[in-house]
Amino acid sequence: MKISKSAQISLAITTGVLTIALSSMLFMGAFFVNDRLEPALERPGSDSIHRQLLVEDNRQVRDALIKKLNHLEERELTIFEKAFLGLLQGSVFLLAIAVLPFGFALIFKIGPSKDLFYRGIQSRKFSLDKQMLAEAENPGIYKFHRVDDEYFIFSKPKLRRKLIRTFVIWTLITTVAFVGLYDPNTVEILGLPVAALLITLAIFLRMVLPAPRLVFNRLKGQVSLKGNIVNPGFTASFDKIDPSMMYGELMAIAHPQLAYGILAFGAYDQSTWSFYTQYMDKNRPLPLGSALDDYREKDFERRKQIGYKAPLYPSAMYICDANSGHVNGTADFKKEIKSFKLKIEDAHSKVLSYMEKDGNIIMEPYKLCFLGLYRDFMVFKFMDAPVYEDLQVFYNENEIKGCYLIHKKTMRVEEY
Repeated sequence: MKISKSAQISLAITTGVLTIALSSMLFMGAFFVNDRLEPALERPGSDSIHRQLLVEDNRQVRDALIKKLNHLEERELTIFEKAFLGLLQGSVFLLAIAVLPFGFALIFKIGPSKDLFYRGIQSRKFSLDKQMLAEAENPGIYKFHRVDDEYFIFSKPKLRRKLIRTFVIWTLITTVAFVGLYDPNTVEILGLPVAALLITLAIFLRMVLPAPRLVFNRLKGQVSLKGNIVNPGFTASFDKIDPSMMYGELMAIAHPQLAYGILAFGAYDQSTWSFYTQYMDKNRPLPLGSALDDYREKDFERRKQIGYKAPLYPSAMYICDANSGHVNGTADFKKEIKSFKLKIEDAHSKVLSYMEKDGNIIMEPYKLCFLGLYRDFMVFKFMDAPVYEDLQVFYNENEIKGCYLIHKKTMRVEEY
């Protein structure tokens, strides 16, 4: 059942307020952990003895009970019991800290925001070049594990210097907290030093564990975050993934459930998102860029074998193998196309406009296919079942019957 926008907003507000209230209760509960559990651990059974003394009249039995009670009151917590209380209280503190921003995120998430992107391709300015990948890896900001026609996998390696500095700072904070707050005669507020210790351990784990990997699976149409203990992962369909912005300029993706940003690669703009959209559309050619050039023919043969299925996402421009790095053309075509300054996508747009001049809207523009060249013209044909055979040079007028021709200089469109 689909929830209305107003119901979503009400639910977000209610959940956010309840989450913040829960965080406050956890903070207060952390301070009362020792008040409730310390006496129960230190003097087990003392409440029962007190109740027996209230109703017991036999003097000898009362003396025995009082002696047992005095013995209990002299007992001190063992080191393990103190550690358990400190760990419990520290965990409650950390849980309260973790829940608080989640509540605020829910509340602020209800604010209306314009969708900057739509699920389609609007620009092809972003080119994934080998030099670009090398420059991103050199400072150690990114690590690219696989870039081909099936997977685009990268991670943001740990910035070791920053983590070491943070680890040293939290180690000092933990030490000061234990020295300043820990009283050997009590376990009161021991949870604060323990919470600091747990944070230090979490930073240490981030130093030694491999960085989470962001995986774009082109063939399955899935996006995955291969996480670890500190950063839990997920797997979701690309349809469920929305772009997000990080640090005011970098492209990120929003977690499909929790909506927080996960750093991707590239700048936060339409061109970068169009690149990801085209890459995740397995029925289209690979996006522009020398990093993918070695795989274009293999990807073309895969799409040819399965029958050139319809694109998964719309595009504001014509995208075919001829203008995406792999020219599936004859030797004559490859020679002749060099004299054409007219771009294939511009020619496609002009022919499409010509076809729609009578008010007929072409709902499936990808079916208007580029077939090759005829003298000074580019040849296009609208086909219900595109075959995308090798592009060629036509020499006989009979071969271009039912096609649309556009002149390479004047851009005049003719219908044969």
